[in-house]
Amino acid sequence: MKKALSFVLVICLLLVFAGFSYAEETVDEISLRLNSDIAGLTENDTEKLIEIRKGNVVYSMRGDGPVSIYDIAGTPEPGAVVAGRTYSIYYTLTAAEGYALPDKLPEGNLEIECGNGVKVISSQVVTAKEYSDGISPENFRGLMIFAQVKVDGSLLQRLYGFVYDMVLKIRAWSPY
Repeated sequence: MKKALSFVLVICLLLVFAGFSYAEETVDEISLRLNSDIAGLTENDTEKLIEIRKGNVVYSMRGDGPVSIYDIAGTPEPGAVVAGRTYSIYYTLTAAEGYALPDKLPEGNLEIECGNGVKVISSQVVTAKEYSDGISPENFRGLMIFAQVKVDGSLLQRLYGFVYDMVLKIRAWSPY
C-alpha cells in the first residue's frame, strides 16, 4: 500500500513540474529598428525593412506576412518602393517559440529606433483570428506596428515624390 501511494505521489509531482516546464515565458523587452533607406525594396525584404535587435520576437508569417506596404492614398504597393515617396507600412511580429506576448506591453518595454523620415503612428499587441484551414478560426497574438515612412532620396527624388503623393491624395479624395 505504501509503495502504491508513493508511486502515485511521485507521478503527481512529475506532472506538476512538467506543467511548469512547458509554461511559456512572456516577452519582456523588445528593441527594433525601422529603416528609411529602403528604396527598391518590396514586402519580401523584411529583414531590411525592420531589424529585430533584442527580444524574443520573430517576423509573423501569418495573414499577409510580416510587412504590408501601402502608398499615401491607402492602395497596396505591388512593386518596389520608390525613393522620395511616402508610404504607410504595417509591421507584424509574433513571440518566438516558447514565449508569449502579454495582453499589453508595459511602458518602456518596447524600444523602436527610427531611421530618418520614419514616424511611428501606433504600436500595440493585437489578437486576431486566422482561418488557416478555411473552416475553424485560430487565435494568435502579435505585435503590430504602424509607421509612416518617407523613403530616403536625393532632393530631386524627394520633390518628385512629394508632387506624386499629392496627386495621389487629390485623386483619392472624394466628398462622398
